[in-house]
Amino acid sequence: MKMNRTALLTLTLVCAIAILSTGCERIKGMTGGSKDVMLTAASKPELKMFCDAVKKAGLDATLRGPGVYTVFAPTDDAFKLLPPEELNKLMQPDQKDALTAILKYHVIQGKYSEKDLKKMTSIKSLNGAMLAFAVEADRLKVGGAMVITKDIKCKNGVIHIIDTVMMPPPQE
Repeated sequence: MKMNRTALLTLTLVCAIAILSTGCERIKGMTGGSKDVMLTAASKPELKMFCDAVKKAGLDATLRGPGVYTVFAPTDDAFKLLPPEELNKLMQPDQKDALTAILKYHVIQGKYSEKDLKKMTSIKSLNGAMLAFAVEADRLKVGGAMVITKDIKCKNGVIHIIDTVMMPPPQE
């Protein structure tokens, strides 16, 4: 059976659209939230201190912006595990650079589900340091912190809530 050129082109176009839409389904599923990362985090009562720190560091515009991010957000309880004097010091205006470096260590470019991250060993964080991943008893650990709530969908990424504030390695 011979196909004319228009029919062949139409069939090719339909197949390409079908393949692309199937391939994009996973991405659409990961970004199904209607709010950006910051608004989504702000809607979680256990992330109040994280949101406050992000604002103090001036990173809130980034996490509201058009980029696509995976954020490992420590709970308020995780922040409270830091020595009080260290936490208070980090929240001072003259420590903005240190706070920013710590928070950027909690963010990676792109959107990664827990399933994706379990297949990885490490990835570069926004502050440039590598974040290591491990799986223990089928639970994901990132930089030594346990993921306690996974795959919170956002318009511009995904949030995983963790139980520890991760400290980046010293910069050389």
